[in-house]
Amino acid sequence: MARFFLDRPVFAWVISILIMLLGLLAFNKLAVTLYPSLNPPVITISTQYRGASADAVKNSVTSKIEQNLTGIEGMRYFSSSSTNDGNVNIAVYFNVGVEPEKAYMDIQNKVQGIAYQLPDSVRSEGINVSQTGKSFSTLLALTSTTENSYGDIGKYINTVLIDDISRVPGVARVHGVSPKHAMRIWLDPLKLARFKLSPSDIVSHIQTQNSQVASGYFGESPAKKDQQLLIKVNVRNLLKTPAEFGNIVVKNDKKGGQVKLKDVARIEVGYDNYINQLRLFRKTTPKGKPMGVVMVYPENGTNIIDMEAKLKVLVERLQPQLPQGMELTFLKQNSPKIKAQLGNVLSTLVEAVVLVFLVMYLFLQSVRATLIPSIAVPIVLLGTLSIIYLLGFSINTFTMYALILAIGLLVDDAIVVVENVERLMHEQQLTPYQATKQSMDEISSALIGIGLSISAVFMPMAFMPGSVGVIFQQFSITLITAMLLSVVVAMTLTPVLCATLLKPSTGDHSKGFFGWFNKGFNTLSKKYEAMTITMIKRSGVFSLLFLLCIGLSAYFANTIPSTLIENEESDTIITIGNMKPNTTIAQAREVSAKLGEFISQDPAVADFGDLTGFNGTSALAYIKLKDIKQRNSDDLKAEAVVQRIMTFGASIKNANVFAFTLPELDLGGSSDGVEFALVDSSGQGPDRLLDAKQQFFDLAANYPALQDLRVSSGGDQKDNIYQITLDQDKLNALNIPISRIDSTINIVQASLRVNDYLDHNQIRPVIVMGESDYRMDPDGLMQWYVKNTLGEMVSFKEFTSGKFTSALSTYVNFNGKLALEISTQVGDGYSSGEAIKAVEDILAQLPPGYDVQWTGSALEEKESGSLIIWLYALSGLFVFLVLAALYESWTIPFSVILAVPFGVLGAFVAIWLRGINDDLFFKVAIITTMALTAKNAILIVEFAKQQYEENGDLIASVAQAVKLRLRPIIMTSMAFGLGVVPLVIASGVGSVAQHSIGTAVLGGMLVSTFIGTLFVPMFFVLVVRFFGGKKQLK
Repeated sequence: MARFFLDRPVFAWVISILIMLLGLLAFNKLAVTLYPSLNPPVITISTQYRGASADAVKNSVTSKIEQNLTGIEGMRYFSSSSTNDGNVNIAVYFNVGVEPEKAYMDIQNKVQGIAYQLPDSVRSEGINVSQTGKSFSTLLALTSTTENSYGDIGKYINTVLIDDISRVPGVARVHGVSPKHAMRIWLDPLKLARFKLSPSDIVSHIQTQNSQVASGYFGESPAKKDQQLLIKVNVRNLLKTPAEFGNIVVKNDKKGGQVKLKDVARIEVGYDNYINQLRLFRKTTPKGKPMGVVMVYPENGTNIIDMEAKLKVLVERLQPQLPQGMELTFLKQNSPKIKAQLGNVLSTLVEAVVLVFLVMYLFLQSVRATLIPSIAVPIVLLGTLSIIYLLGFSINTFTMYALILAIGLLVDDAIVVVENVERLMHEQQLTPYQATKQSMDEISSALIGIGLSISAVFMPMAFMPGSVGVIFQQFSITLITAMLLSVVVAMTLTPVLCATLLKPSTGDHSKGFFGWFNKGFNTLSKKYEAMTITMIKRSGVFSLLFLLCIGLSAYFANTIPSTLIENEESDTIITIGNMKPNTTIAQAREVSAKLGEFISQDPAVADFGDLTGFNGTSALAYIKLKDIKQRNSDDLKAEAVVQRIMTFGASIKNANVFAFTLPELDLGGSSDGVEFALVDSSGQGPDRLLDAKQQFFDLAANYPALQDLRVSSGGDQKDNIYQITLDQDKLNALNIPISRIDSTINIVQASLRVNDYLDHNQIRPVIVMGESDYRMDPDGLMQWYVKNTLGEMVSFKEFTSGKFTSALSTYVNFNGKLALEISTQVGDGYSSGEAIKAVEDILAQLPPGYDVQWTGSALEEKESGSLIIWLYALSGLFVFLVLAALYESWTIPFSVILAVPFGVLGAFVAIWLRGINDDLFFKVAIITTMALTAKNAILIVEFAKQQYEENGDLIASVAQAVKLRLRPIIMTSMAFGLGVVPLVIASGVGSVAQHSIGTAVLGGMLVSTFIGTLFVPMFFVLVVRFFGGKKQLK
């Protein structure tokens, strides 16, 4: 193939130009994200059983739905919570790769199949099934300087913001959190009793007198033949104002008098809920101000930077149009971190190209010769972008790292061609064209072997399952594409460039810097050749050193702490204040207010968004830190802020305050720690589960790898409950049906949405509830009356009694079994792998009947960890099979494979010396090191094989191969090694990952090049001798 293009240079140029043009077209369309889309589909089922206890919710709603969640294809697990405020939330997690739409339809069908068995109030409330697998990327805050303006904030969010934001390109879904206006009707039990009215009577009259009636037309067909007009008839519309509702007639007496709603109730435009009253704290407003938030969820494949730029334009356009006193700001953005991290990676890419160019110039000592491999870089990189676009990948951290590593590898092919052409021109006095022709005959098979073997190393990564598999897939396919394209360029354009650009050397490289370098390298080459002969003669001793290398690699693999991924510097902190039992939302807000006033004054903090009420009565807050460029000192880092929050939180008596950063990878977890469910697998009950949890926490104090344990779902809290007892004998004697008692309690205590009203042409709910004075305690409840079947009003005092007891405020299930969701931070100096091991050790000390089910990143780490050893083995097997096919030999590939442990040992030693954990980036580096080591070995083995087939002298052939190939091996290895030096010394956003992958690759390169290369000739000789000599090569 090389000769074909050598004689058709225009054809070769056309192919390269087309590759670049396709890459440029793809570059403008590729999505830009921090990481690939990793989170699996999650379908959420939510509803509300108003006024029911957690136990009643679990038994009447949650368990019935869970029992129907069987036989669903691709389902991984599900968890649920049933709370004392009547809320049901079931999250069903699916495997990566399951289509979200199919998962949604499967769950929707299951819910519809069980809906008829659920309580009437639940069905009327509605059962919401939604896709929530993707986390929101952007959080907007709408604030107001006016207190009691939550309804106005909610109105603007729901009438303007949600619609406008939904139309921004790239936005998939928008969700607003803020109270909405509602017509609130507060019933007075004493006034109702005086007029002999029950709450159900009031509800019935509102339903009757506040309704929209379809009234038809005058003249509607069929009509008389001479009918000339068609006129719409309207009877009445929905009511609009408190005054109109106040005039609803609820009773007529025999004398013509009327009792109106305003006579028995207080009516106002209030809120549909008094929970989601969020606040934003800043340094300038330490007391906070009312806030509503808008969560923006991106489409798959969306360019987050572009989407948020358009959102910023929208915010700037809307700002002057906002109602007086309102302000719209970003509480969370992903684009600054993406820009910073990928910007650092891009600058690393540029630095790598420059360093590779310098190495090539040092060895080739000619601008013309150096230019040839340099031309290959943009062609291959742009071509790779076109392929990853067609495959639906994005420009993200992992694909960018693949391109950085590819630079060092892809120039190898061109370097090998150029170096060999120059050698032939110098040694045999050939013209550039003749030297290129002969060179391609000599090295074409080596180029193909290198390209295929490196590709083979990365191929198994593309088939890894789960979220980790998505990462490996994007990295491996990107690198494989670059490698194969580099072979194409080396076989097509590079020979053309060599024949046209290279000239016979006329300079004297025996003097000056290059003379010094060449003399030194020649001396090194002779020593390498001599050392090779020595090692072959003493192969027994050096074989023991090889076994020692394998043993050390195994030792480091078992002792270096493992983790899924190290966290980078974060721009967001979450705080949670777990309140004591029976805490009101007002008390939780007081805790948040204290935190907000303190944290908003922290020099590293930009905004403190109080989200208390968004997740029950926990004091929840979202903290936005200042730009990382403004937080250079250690005391302004996220970890330091977390410690300050924890210290201050310890002084708050009625709450346990926790602070943590978000996980680096969005894998369904809620914190950057280790998350799991402690499951009552044998059905021992809530009390025993709480005992096991306490024992677990007590034992955890002895494990420094576990820090700040907490029950993340609140499932360990018991609330006081007032249990009402009905006297059935008295009810029968008083002619009171139980259904009337149930409806009365439901309306006055839990509230009831009756129907709707018109608020500035927006449909809003009408909600009936008891006046607050009569639902604060049992005495208030005794003020209410029930109408019996004779029309008489009977006080609750006559037939009820009650007592205080306690029960769980939240029931949590995992796969239908009672559980507690627990989260722990990883102790300083420990890895998540060590934390996982500590949890497993503690579980073994608990009584029988309890189990741990991993969630979030811990689940991915456990599942991927067990597959990594198979990944390494498969990578080695793939290389072996490719080489066996190329060499038509089952034995020669062993001489290449046996060199791999040296690179692996170098990678382990490098991260051990630097104190880096074994994470995903290190695993990527190990595979890359295997590829680099195999590449170096192939260059020697290929030439040794050719020489041996020609002259039959095994030792002389090996020595000649070392002599001829040592220079390109060291040149390409140094080019690759210096290409990753910017990763090793990186700083700023994303530097943690860069250190991991760069340090391991550099360490692996140094050991495999300067030590592993010495062993390859010995391995080749041993393999040839052991398996039958020369006949094995033919």
